[in-house]
Amino acid sequence: MINPDKVQESYFAWRPQDDPDFAPMIYGSGTIGGKGRSLLFALRKLRDSGDPMLSATKIPKSIYFSVDIFHQFLEAVPNFETLIAQNDPERIENVFLATPLPKIVSEAVRRFLTEINDPVVVRSSSRLEDSTKHSFAGKYLSTFLSNNFPSLEERARRVEDDIRKIYARIYFPKAVGYRKKHGLGDDDM
Repeated sequence: MINPDKVQESYFAWRPQDDPDFAPMIYGSGTIGGKGRSLLFALRKLRDSGDPMLSATKIPKSIYFSVDIFHQFLEAVPNFETLIAQNDPERIENVFLATPLPKIVSEAVRRFLTEINDPVVVRSSSRLEDSTKHSFAGKYLSTFLSNNFPSLEERARRVEDDIRKIYARIYFPKAVGYRKKHGLGDDDM
């Protein structure tokens, strides 16, 4: 019988950055958000199951950016505290869209897109999504891109814009209100 407390304990003790199968997919040194972490943890458990079919489980080619990259981005947002205090989602998104992402993100996105021509899903994955008590469904943003634009630069620009939009959603009223309602404090993407 599986002990849920032991599974939860091993989940939070496990660092995907230390797993040789997953480390090359992760950019940055901090933790990754709940959706990404949960997906990779489940994949690790399947691969370690001893079952030949489960051990062969694969996911589509993916990359993950750690929360320290999110914080690097926030440091580049002009007048960040004033912007957030204004509580204007449209303005927040516009300022975030005009703020350059850290160089590591742009390089990783371009490298990733040179290797694939399939559609791309850009997903939110926040630290608080690790919660076993609170669902963040619909609070942030995930996007689907056809990835069929003629130039790598256009494809990369669209992915980078979606990353910025996802970062902005942490400060939108729906997410802020949900966190406040449940006493969750700030979040990281």
